[in-house]
Amino acid sequence: MFAHIVSSVLAQQECGELQTFRLQWKFGWDGSHLDTWLHTAAARKVKELDLDIFMHDCDVENLKLPPSFFSCRTLVVSKLSDLSFTTDLFEVAYKLCVPTLKRLSFSENVYNLCNYKLKINTPALEYFNFEGDLRDIKFHEKLDNLVQANVESYVYDIHKEFYREWVFRLFTALNNVKFLSFSPYGTEWHNVGNIYPSSFQNLVQLDFNVTDCNWPMLQDLLQNAPNLETLVVTKEPQYDRDYLSSHLTSFYYGGFEGLKDEEEFVKYILKEARVLKTATIQVYRGKSKENVLEKLAQ
Repeated sequence: MFAHIVSSVLAQQECGELQTFRLQWKFGWDGSHLDTWLHTAAARKVKELDLDIFMHDCDVENLKLPPSFFSCRTLVVSKLSDLSFTTDLFEVAYKLCVPTLKRLSFSENVYNLCNYKLKINTPALEYFNFEGDLRDIKFHEKLDNLVQANVESYVYDIHKEFYREWVFRLFTALNNVKFLSFSPYGTEWHNVGNIYPSSFQNLVQLDFNVTDCNWPMLQDLLQNAPNLETLVVTKEPQYDRDYLSSHLTSFYYGGFEGLKDEEEFVKYILKEARVLKTATIQVYRGKSKENVLEKLAQ
């Protein structure tokens, strides 16, 4: 009955453009209708597609995204829920080609030993999120429209010989980003070296999660961000005085505990950032704000 209603409604809407097609199907999934529905939506120049489909294991084989989904050139937003890919060994090559895609999020939930490859062709991308153990990711071209990127990546000893090339390639694609959040984890980052391909001329805000192993990477990134306006540093950095963007106007430091390295780093920012307008220091719980201000004022 539900499938009949959806088919009837779409059949009655034969002219005009379709802004949004949202399908929520929780029980009794029958994937035989999806091809026709998405073909109709594509013909109506749909801009936003939202599929929220729940299936039992026995129904999985009945759901396949039809070719009309991948060839829809007007699609701007695609939201897919309850969609999964299962394989015994995740190690082959995968390709994502959506010329109109504006938001892409990729995440791994478990540690993966396999060296899979991922090719991405999304020239219109504006938002990119990556969380996981970085692999061989190749972008078809630079992302000239990219506004925001969040990268939370790990380096494990087993893959360290490839990491410099992988990270270099990733940041080559992200070179035009305006707002960057970078959280490099793992003990092998200190062996990666300077992996930034060139100057990040458009970068105005940087959020960097510092550990004992990746502090040189922050220094290198600052050296390649001449127009940086806002710097947000979390966790404990190791201090280095070599470089600071002369354009820095806003600074945020989270979790300040009053440690010597922290104190020296914050003092350096406050002293050397000559065009700084606002500085926000979040004091770690249990620490006295008055005591922190007294230390920084010395």
